[in-house]
Amino acid sequence: LYLLNYGMFIAYFTKYSTMEVSQMFKKAIIFLVLILSIPSLNFAEEEPDDRVARLSLINGDVSIQRADDKDWIAASVNMPLQTGDYLYSPKGARTEVQFDNSGYIRLSENTDLGILNLSDKIIQLKIGAGRTTLLANETLFEINTPNTAITPLSSGRYRIEVDDEGNTTLIVQKGKAEVSTNAGSISITENQKIKIEGDESPEYVIASADIKDT
Repeated sequence: LYLLNYGMFIAYFTKYSTMEVSQMFKKAIIFLVLILSIPSLNFAEEEPDDRVARLSLINGDVSIQRADDKDWIAASVNMPLQTGDYLYSPKGARTEVQFDNSGYIRLSENTDLGILNLSDKIIQLKIGAGRTTLLANETLFEINTPNTAITPLSSGRYRIEVDDEGNTTLIVQKGKAEVSTNAGSISITENQKIKIEGDESPEYVIASADIKDT
């Protein structure tokens, strides 16, 4: 009888210990899941951009706003750029962004530029206001403005101007480009220019480029 009671005690103790360990294991798993689900605790490293962009030229007080920072800081030559960065070239300033061997874009004064995507399939940029000149060695660029999207269809040289009201002018100095708006798309060829006014119901005028534009 003594041996029987001792055996029952050992069995009960073993069962209790196993259940206790099981409960502790379950609680640990739940805790781990909760920790990993918190957005601010992201243990995965951010994916780097597929291509390289850098500030290849600066003239004046050009500033940059990094994707992960709301403050504007002074830009410097050879500073690397990444998706989400914004540039501003104020009055009297000039700057140029080089996209490895794909081409470059030059910003005149009072011009802002946002880098939306730097993948191996597309170089997507945004111009809020100002004047830029794009030299495209590849057909990977897309330039967004407040009322249009401009896509070079061949290598070439393209001037893009956005006024204070968000109207866009494209001058194709060399090459061919597609202009897309809410009203549809149209192709513009070499030595042509197009001005798009409005956003919801845009109107456009196509003309030959002036000598000063080329």
